[in-house]
Amino acid sequence: MNTLKTHKVQLIETIILLILFFIKALVYNYLTENSNVNLRLSIISLGYIIFVISLVNFFTVKKRSITLLIIYSIISIIMFTDAAYFKYFNQLTSVVVLRQITQVGTIGESITHVLRPMNFLLVADVMPLTIYYLYRRKFKPIKNLFSLGKKQAFGAFAVTLLLVVSSVFMVNALDDDINLFKQEFFTYHISDIYNIFFAKNEVDDMDEFIKETMEKTTYKDKNLYGVAKGKNVITIQVEGLQNFVIDREYNGQELTPNLNKLIKRDSIYFDRYYQQLGRGNTSDAEFVSHNSLYPAMDGQTYLLYYGNTFYGLPWILKDNGYSTTAFHGYKPSFWNRDKAYPYQGFDRFISEEDYTATEPLIGLGINDSEFFKQSVDYIKNTEKPYYAFLVTLSSHHPFTLPDQYKQIQLMDKHKDTLFGNYIQSINYVDVAIGEFIEDLKNEGLYEDTIINIYGDHFGLASIDEANKRIMTEYLGYDYDFDEMMRIPLIIHIPKSGINQRVSTTGAQIDFLPTLLNLLGIENKKGIMLGQDLINTTEGFAAQQAYMLKGSYIKNDVVFSMSKDGIYMHSRAWNPNTREPVELDKCKEDYERAVDDINRSSYILKNDLLKKYIKDKKELANED
Repeated sequence: MNTLKTHKVQLIETIILLILFFIKALVYNYLTENSNVNLRLSIISLGYIIFVISLVNFFTVKKRSITLLIIYSIISIIMFTDAAYFKYFNQLTSVVVLRQITQVGTIGESITHVLRPMNFLLVADVMPLTIYYLYRRKFKPIKNLFSLGKKQAFGAFAVTLLLVVSSVFMVNALDDDINLFKQEFFTYHISDIYNIFFAKNEVDDMDEFIKETMEKTTYKDKNLYGVAKGKNVITIQVEGLQNFVIDREYNGQELTPNLNKLIKRDSIYFDRYYQQLGRGNTSDAEFVSHNSLYPAMDGQTYLLYYGNTFYGLPWILKDNGYSTTAFHGYKPSFWNRDKAYPYQGFDRFISEEDYTATEPLIGLGINDSEFFKQSVDYIKNTEKPYYAFLVTLSSHHPFTLPDQYKQIQLMDKHKDTLFGNYIQSINYVDVAIGEFIEDLKNEGLYEDTIINIYGDHFGLASIDEANKRIMTEYLGYDYDFDEMMRIPLIIHIPKSGINQRVSTTGAQIDFLPTLLNLLGIENKKGIMLGQDLINTTEGFAAQQAYMLKGSYIKNDVVFSMSKDGIYMHSRAWNPNTREPVELDKCKEDYERAVDDINRSSYILKNDLLKKYIKDKKELANED
């Protein structure tokens, strides 16, 4: 009787655990926007958890319950992390993000902002289950849910494994609405681990591709070739600067008066310019801009591939007699910059340790006004010609600006919103940039310098419901990925008399070849996947983060690959008319985007530039 009662209790416990997990799976799929196939995905996930229960029977009787509790808790935490990550990045997290776990503390405020009350349902049962386990352990003997012998345990394991595997492949093969490898929690993470550690990255015709790429590096006789030859170069990468604030007012107040002033004289303004990131956000923006290569998705580029051979902007300028310095008012180890910058070609790195904050900090560190003022002191003592690369901080998400720096009078409906905080922060940065330009003039550093300004990535995510609603109202049209990922590029050449607005679609991968044309420098050794935007009319911006791999933006088409990996579930529209575009017309460019990103990944993973530059040197010696 006691044995029967014990098994009855164990059965009830197991059923309750399965019910709790099934509810958890339903919540998870809702939060990751799989509501249309929620039930089917949750049933598959339930099969996996039954398999986990069968698996713990291989442990000793005393360890079974605690092992199951630990596994269940880990699964819950990963689900919670997935849901929060998805809210900001529009995709599930990856095992490679574990490499960046040390960065989490620095962006804690941003993380808490993306959490919703429903997210906590994913971990709400962990503590009660732990308390129940401790109670059972103290007052009642625990034989475990399903106390099976070794033969029975192996049989249960084999049967549940077969059922799960067959179900996954059957559902994927027969259900056109589901791609379990992109949507279902367990299947996705298993495939993610396999792809990161075991999948081979094979790319066809790399030699021919590199040959064709190198043929694009000749600039002579092209428009504006060498107009900034020999000038000092300053590049400012502005945190979170989106294009929509440029030359725009809010309630009668000009948002970026100093940037607007720059654009109207001696400048080239690229108004259809887009971010291109991987797993490294801000650090990726500088990597792709300097190297004209796509950043990694199998980890953060500056961490995973920092020791590779590169030949980007800093190296090219060094070979042309420039000194090179990077400036950033935060910890030198953040995004592994202190180790990566020497391999990128920087002679010096001026970081948080070299600045003195006398005014209130903003966000992560020293405010942009002080950052620029103190950077000028370093720049004026730098050997000429020089390349100075400055990365700002003050407009970092979630845009917490002290009241004393706020100049924009917000309407009541925008107070305490991300939108309201964002335009305040960008206005503050614009003021700081204006002061920086004046300081350069006062120090005699302005006229002989070309100044490049671009945004690193978006500030306001379009997948956030509040952002989308407010931005759509503000813009007068739907706030979608194309507008979210559009950042400005301003190239200011004092005394040049140039005043151009380039509306050819471009992206950060095009920055290097475009700038080299203006400087009159040819890249004789490196590989550039971008193009000179001044001398082309056909633009192409492939995407792999936020918009999923294979997505792209052209002059008249935006293609957003479906997050479930099913091509026919994707969206495409004309960015000029906002009208939908037939998906059949996008297939060729989708494949082009995938191929370009895969080739770039191959270059990184195989450190191909090291071999290629060595081969070019050997050929030169033979000649």
